Amino acid sequence: MIADDDIQKARTLPSSFYLDHPHFYLHQKEMFRSSWHWVGRMPSEIQLQPKNILDGYLDMPVLLSRGDDEHVRAFANVCTHRASLLCKEAGKAREIICPYHGRRFNLDGQFLHMPGFRQVLDFPESGDSLHELDCKHWNAFSFIANQPDIEFSEWIRPVYNRMSFLSFDAMIPDTKG
Repeated sequence: MIADDDIQKARTLPSSFYLDHPHFYLHQKEMFRSSWHWVGRMPSEIQLQPKNILDGYLDMPVLLSRGDDEHVRAFANVCTHRASLLCKEAGKAREIICPYHGRRFNLDGQFLHMPGFRQVLDFPESGDSLHELDCKHWNAFSFIANQPDIEFSEWIRPVYNRMSFLSFDAMIPDTKG
């Protein structure tokens, strides 16, 4: 047993846990890809905000989008056609346009149009819309997960329990996001 509530019985993990490639890739693919990740706040004056989850480790491109209903959603920031990065800078927008072939999506991630494809049969298909990630909000903060292993409410509960004394409503938001 490595972990124990009694610190006198606890031991550290072997160095191979941190250094061996199989352990590294297991954590990278299995643990962190299905975990909840803080993506900060999305300023109210913008509709699109790209993020890179765990830069240099997971490198998971995410696009936060605020639709007409003011609800913030999260999508994979790659086009469903050729996986081109959709958005590189935060800003205002009425729709999401792929810079590669011009595919267009609404701010809710639904496929709208692709130049030259109006006459194609059985197009678009359901897979042509953007891949939506789980996106949950706690106070002014947003969190995303791709197929999470744990419900957000269960995951955030320990944080809430430790920070419930803070008055989040009285905090002044950082306007830079």
